[in-house]
Amino acid sequence: MKKWILFIAVFALVLGAGIPMYRAHAGESKKQVNAKSRDVLETPFANWQEALVFVDEIIEQSRKRGIEAWEDIPVYAFDDILRDEESLITLTRDKGESRYRNNSNSRLSSLLTKFDTKAIRVKDDGTAYFAYDTDNGYRLYIYSVEDAGRYYKSTGYILAVGDKHDHSSFKSIKAGDPIEKVEEIDSAASLYKDFLLNFWDYKPEDIKDRAISDRHPLVSVHYLTDGLMFIRYDVSDDNKIVVYDTAYYEDYVMPDCWGRPVNYRILDCHLPWRSFVIVL
Repeated sequence: MKKWILFIAVFALVLGAGIPMYRAHAGESKKQVNAKSRDVLETPFANWQEALVFVDEIIEQSRKRGIEAWEDIPVYAFDDILRDEESLITLTRDKGESRYRNNSNSRLSSLLTKFDTKAIRVKDDGTAYFAYDTDNGYRLYIYSVEDAGRYYKSTGYILAVGDKHDHSSFKSIKAGDPIEKVEEIDSAASLYKDFLLNFWDYKPEDIKDRAISDRHPLVSVHYLTDGLMFIRYDVSDDNKIVVYDTAYYEDYVMPDCWGRPVNYRILDCHLPWRSFVIVL
C-alpha cells in the first residue's frame, strides 16, 4: 500500500512540476533474439499442393488456439528478418503485386518455412496476419487474404508497429515535408526509409521519376489506435525524400495494388504498444 501511495505522489509531483513524460521509441528497445531464419531449401516441397497442405495445417493450428494473447512470439534479429535476400519481407512494396506471377517471395509456404511463427490470427472476414518481433522493438505483420478457402500468398503492405499514436499525431504532416518529420512522429518510418535506401540500395536521384508510380511507390504505413495512415513520398529537386500525399483509413481497410480490400485491423491483445515511462 505504501508503494502505491509513493507512486501516486511521485506521479502527481511530476505532473504538477511540468516534468515531461517520455516514451521510448520502439527502435530504442532491445529484445532477446530467440529465433533464427532457416534456409527455405531445408524443407523442400515436392509440388505446390504439398506446400498448400503445409500452410493449411499451420492455419488450422492457429484457429484451434483461438484469439488469446500471444505468449510465444518469435524474436528475430533485425538484420536477419529485414535483410532477407529472398525478399520474403519487404516493407516498401505491396506483396499483392505478384498475385498473378509465380514468385516464391510472396508464398506463405516460403515465408513460414524460413521464418517460423505461431503468432497467427485468422479473422472472420477471411484476412489472416502473421506476426514476428524484431530485436530492436518492432512487431512485423504480414497479411494474407483467403482465396477459395485457402491461404496461398501474402498480400498488401507489411506493417512495422512499435510506437502508439492516433490520427491526430499526423495532422501536421503535409505535402513537401521531409520524411524525417514523419520519423519524429513514428519511428517506424525510419524502417521504411532504411529499407528503401539500404536494402534496395536505391539513391533518391535514381527513383525520382517513379517515386509516386502506381507500381512501386515510396511509402510508409502507420498502424494507429484509430485507423491506418498511408503516406506516399516523392523526391524533391535537391534529392530529398518528401511527403507527396497521405491517406487515412479509419476502418483499417485499404485496397491492395489490385484493388482487393485488405483488413489490417489487429486485435488489441496482439499489439506491441509500449507503455509510458517517467524520466526525472
